[in-house]
This record gives sequence, C-alpha cells and structure tokens, in this order.
Amino acid sequence: MRTIKRHTEQLPKFRTGQVVDWVIRFFDGRTGEYVPYTGTVCKMNKVTVDVYLPNQDVVRLDLRQVKVNTRPW
Repeated sequence: MRTIKRHTEQLPKFRTGQVVDWVIRFFDGRTGEYVPYTGTVCKMNKVTVDVYLPNQDVVRLDLRQVKVNTRPW
C-alpha cells in the first residue's frame, strides 16, 4: 500500500525585526475595501507570526489565510 502525498504550499520565512506589509479585506454587507497594515515581526511559529504594530499592539497572523508581502530590506 502506498501513501498519497499532497502538495503543500511553502509558507514564507521570516526573521525577528523584519518589517512586513499585509492587507485584510473588510466587507460591511454593502461594499468592501482593503485595509493595509505594516508591522515588525517579533515572534515566529510554524503556522503563525506575531507582529508589533506602530501603536505597540501585537497581532497574530495565520500565514495559511493571510498573504504577506515581505520587504527586501
């Protein structure tokens, strides 16, 4: 009996202190918009990344649901 292998999407790799940008879609029932965010990575796991926002809040991003654009610098 053989095992069935599934294709798994490669998740982006991050470093502590790296600045990342991401966009979350907001829909209120009539119209939608995209809200851009920028933050600094403070902690990483296999599936999630904790990010500091400029107002000192911490947000946990699930990389399977949110597409994150990394900056090259």
